[in-house]
Amino acid sequence: MASEKFLEAERVARELVDSLRKLKQEAGSYASAGRALDEVRGRLEGLIDSTRELASRTHDAVSVLGTIGGPEIVERLQVLEERSGERAGAQEERLSEIERGLQTLEDRVHGVRMAVYVTLALSAAGVVIALVAG
Repeated sequence: MASEKFLEAERVARELVDSLRKLKQEAGSYASAGRALDEVRGRLEGLIDSTRELASRTHDAVSVLGTIGGPEIVERLQVLEERSGERAGAQEERLSEIERGLQTLEDRVHGVRMAVYVTLALSAAGVVIALVAG
């Protein structure tokens, strides 16, 4: 009878270890995704900064051409400047979306971690109870 309970406790312990291993793998995949998104966010921030710098340079060039003359050139450059500004705005909006997505992912990773911790604690408690009851 005692050996049956011990074997049952051992089986339960193995199942718990398998469950924990699976949870650990899932948590690891969430962490990897979070790191990849952090890298993307960094690259997008660099792209936005360079776009802002380009828009600023375009504005300066338009100002110089305006003082020199060439109204048609100035008009075309103003259109280009507006488009650059619109694109920079769109990139900033996209970055905001990515940052919101990152926050959501970070929240999910936190939730998975908490689930792993709770499962680990409950599993340990179950093993202890099974051993004590046996």
